[in-house]
Amino acid sequence: MRKPVAVDEKDGLIVFQVHNKDNTIEITSKGKETKTLNLSQVELKTE
Repeated sequence: MRKPVAVDEKDGLIVFQVHNKDNTIEITSKGKETKTLNLSQVELKTE
């Protein structure tokens, strides 16, 4: 597991690099509940 990454609220765009669709991503915002993104249904494409 990687360390949390701080994102400035002005950024507005977040990009995730996904290597394994069995992973989940947790998003925590100050004063709000944590959201978990389940990537099991993501279709990974290679170029």
